[in-house]
Amino acid sequence: MGYQKKAIAGFGWRQFFYIVNNLIAVGRIMILARLLTPYDFGLFSITAISLGLSEAFTQTGINITILQSKKKINFFLDTAWVIAIFRGLIIAILVALFALVLPHFYHETKLVNLIILASLIPLIKGFINPMVVSLQKDLNFFKDTIFNLTRTISEAVLVVIFALYLRDATAFIFAMIGSASIEVCLSFLIFKLKPRFKFSKERAAVIFHNAKSLSPMAFLDYLHENLDNLIVGKILGTNPLGIYQNAYALSHKANYQITQASNHSLLPIFSRIETDKIRLRRAFFKSFVFIGGLISVTSAILFLWPSFIVNLILGAKWHSAIQILPILTLAGLLQGFAMLFYSLFLAKAKFKPINFHLVSNVLLLVIFIWWGSSQAGLVGASWGVVASRVVSLPILVCYAYQVLK
Repeated sequence: MGYQKKAIAGFGWRQFFYIVNNLIAVGRIMILARLLTPYDFGLFSITAISLGLSEAFTQTGINITILQSKKKINFFLDTAWVIAIFRGLIIAILVALFALVLPHFYHETKLVNLIILASLIPLIKGFINPMVVSLQKDLNFFKDTIFNLTRTISEAVLVVIFALYLRDATAFIFAMIGSASIEVCLSFLIFKLKPRFKFSKERAAVIFHNAKSLSPMAFLDYLHENLDNLIVGKILGTNPLGIYQNAYALSHKANYQITQASNHSLLPIFSRIETDKIRLRRAFFKSFVFIGGLISVTSAILFLWPSFIVNLILGAKWHSAIQILPILTLAGLLQGFAMLFYSLFLAKAKFKPINFHLVSNVLLLVIFIWWGSSQAGLVGASWGVVASRVVSLPILVCYAYQVLK
């Protein structure tokens, strides 16, 4: 099978995963939106920020390094596992430290227990067998899809069970802890090759060499995706943040995950043909037109019928999300196009364009969302996201032209 066919097969399986994942996510949110309040979602969003910031700040680039390398995964396996375990421990400590800051910043004492409980998640996930990356590296997209679906289904089932019993934001955290534990177990059950607690300085040096560029990129990417939550929660409060978070999730799920599906299959293939500029240019433009068309169609559905979608999925108490859903859908479409450029730059190990775009976007995001939230509440914040992405997108276009010419 040629790379084009592999790309189509990979996209197909990954898209199948995202279709099922979206159906599960919709079913999950339909239940949770009726069991929990916007306030609960807002608390969880703030807790997730502490978790995500810690993970992004300690990014080592293990998966990207393995995907980009021409060496077999066995070369990195033991060292990658040791690094992942210690990284999980460091993240857990950092998350716990956020429990000293965020509750005071948002004036929410309930965040203390939530954040401390959430610190267990990275500690558990650090023990995942790095062999899971081989599914993507070896273009084994079917097994990769099954593995990820198992994780998604387990978390969805657990969060509904906990929400039925607890009726508060801790349901999200307990579900993530349970899902992480299942993921660790599966990663050792489905692979014959198991990592050993053995560290190699030489092999670690290869991983950490990429980390110099990937850590800032991961940190900036997280800020780019979550800084709006920080600002909205601070200026408008926890309850509006819960409404904003679910509207954002609805508006970005479809097109964002289509792009993720394409990147998942295209990155290993782009990496294999990155030295053949003509072939790479042709593959990039074909994928850009095809994926761009798909995300435009899904965005149109959300843009045209926001009232129907919000009432169907979230229910009456989330009515405030209707006015911001079309705006955030436009923001999601712009982000989808940006991610297509990212797969090209990652395959070429060109981190500078991504980092420059993210820095620009983060700075613009702070300016536009802070001003928009202060002037027009959730509507202003939503237009702030759109404005930051419109202004920063030409940066990626210019860099892509230089890479492909």
